[in-house]
Amino acid sequence: MDIQAPVQPEQPLYQLPQNTKRALIPKILTLIILGIIFHLGILLNLSLLELSSSNESIAKTSSLIIVFIIVIIGIFFAFKQAHQPYLFYKNHLTFIKKQLSYTQITNTTPKQNFLDKIFHTYQIPLTKSFTIYHIPKEIDIETYIKQLEAYTQRTINPTP
Repeated sequence: MDIQAPVQPEQPLYQLPQNTKRALIPKILTLIILGIIFHLGILLNLSLLELSSSNESIAKTSSLIIVFIIVIIGIFFAFKQAHQPYLFYKNHLTFIKKQLSYTQITNTTPKQNFLDKIFHTYQIPLTKSFTIYHIPKEIDIETYIKQLEAYTQRTINPTP
């Protein structure tokens, strides 16, 4: 009888947390502003309809509740995503369900936009479709990524 030990999932070498304030504040403000604009559009459309005051009141209240629920759901998902770390493994990195092999990295140059400057963060567009966002300025992840990239290249193409 051959008993095999259960396969342990690979443990990450490093977990890079996002700057939560940088990830959440702009997204929440955007959701609130868009929710207000959407609700004002609904109110404008309702004012153009000829509804009785009780029907108009019900429509306004229900539209406000629906917009509020949509904004709360958006904030919930933003909060959930902002607390997800970037996970660095031996030969790849992952974020939620996206995965990138170190051999696919085409760029490690940090970039900073207006909001990054305000929140003292930066981002690294590793490829056209995979960017590490909301990196605290105190963390030098660029050097670490280059080291992992070099290690992966050495293990794939060992020199005799």
